[in-house]
Amino acid sequence: MLLSCSTADKYELFNVETADNFEFLDFEQINDIKTFNEKFWYSDSLNDDFFFIAKFDFKKGDFSNNSDKGIKLEGLPFRCLEFDCNRGYVQKLYLGNNYEALNDDMKLLNEQQIKELVKANILNFGKEPSLSDEPKQVIFRLYLKPEQRLDKLGRLFKIITDGYTELIDSKRDNCLI
Repeated sequence: MLLSCSTADKYELFNVETADNFEFLDFEQINDIKTFNEKFWYSDSLNDDFFFIAKFDFKKGDFSNNSDKGIKLEGLPFRCLEFDCNRGYVQKLYLGNNYEALNDDMKLLNEQQIKELVKANILNFGKEPSLSDEPKQVIFRLYLKPEQRLDKLGRLFKIITDGYTELIDSKRDNCLI
């Protein structure tokens, strides 16, 4: 899709499609990282390809059960190999007390810095060892404190997806020139 000249709505990429082995994330029942991981580990132990879908309203930048679009979320698999769980090119974002994004050095990242990291990671193609080798290997791992609520991550998810969709838009614009 990054190289297509499609004029479709950029958020159509996130349409919720029927797939096997997922369930919609219910923030009433699963609202902290501990509960999320327990539920993920249990479901993933039954089926290797399990994931959650968090319904997301991209225009508002927040979770919404009324949306037909969503973001795929996976926990850290219980039985993953050390190499797979700690890949060097996984981009880590830590959440501060007010859900602001921090890098590995615990320095605050602004919205533009996060978007640029998304774009650099997608377009790296193995040049920088700390970034992905190819676009389909791009992973962002978010680290939360036990007391932080999952439903407060909407703004950060919006920034990450906007970095991705801005890249798509720039590729689309280049096709139209």
